[in-house]
Amino acid sequence: MGEPWSFVNLVAKIGFPVPHVFALASAFTEFFGALLIIAGLFTRSSAALLAINMSVAVCFELSKGGEGAELPGIYLIAVCAIIIAGPGPYSLDELRRRRVQVDRERTVVG
Repeated sequence: MGEPWSFVNLVAKIGFPVPHVFALASAFTEFFGALLIIAGLFTRSSAALLAINMSVAVCFELSKGGEGAELPGIYLIAVCAIIIAGPGPYSLDELRRRRVQVDRERTVVG
């Protein structure tokens, strides 16, 4: 407690302005984005934000020599696959889509 957050220093080293804001945005994106993908809610949007986050991580690791770029690269490929594939049949996005479709059919019929 009371010590500076090392991730803020890393974000400052990358060159982002207002590093504490970008560090918090990155941490929140990784945490809540992963939870939303697991739940299948706002799947493509969450995966797109995570893809941006992982792209920055890959570029930073490549600028250092590339030895640590494998793991963020794998995560980047995974979230790009989720963006392309979209939510699955048991996701909350699919449940929401079906509910909207039923509501539209009721509106047209009734």
